Amino acid sequence: MRYKRQEAMRCEFRHPLDTTFFISSLNGKPYRSSQAKGTILNASLGGLRLKAPLDLPVNKQLEVTFTFTIAHCFLTVQGRPLWKKRDKNAFIYGIKLTIDTHEKDMLTALKAYNKCY
Repeated sequence: MRYKRQEAMRCEFRHPLDTTFFISSLNGKPYRSSQAKGTILNASLGGLRLKAPLDLPVNKQLEVTFTFTIAHCFLTVQGRPLWKKRDKNAFIYGIKLTIDTHEKDMLTALKAYNKCY
């Protein structure tokens, strides 16, 4: 397999990470939906793969805020759903993260997770 230097390190989790999330921006305006639960299947600095029972629209005007713990680091990150596919009783989403100030924390947590597993 050929390595692509432009792509961020992707961490596949042996056990998916539990997350809570909410819609934090809709059509470019701040918004606060109720919280929902899901699982993160994999993650990188650039994005994550989410499994959740909710049918979210894939739309550039929708931003979602996630909170989760990885390698004893509590993180809050934002992202936009880029794609989705149906999976039995849930949906799988490709989320592009809009990380700015938490990028260093996310990188540290992913590296720590990789060392443990």
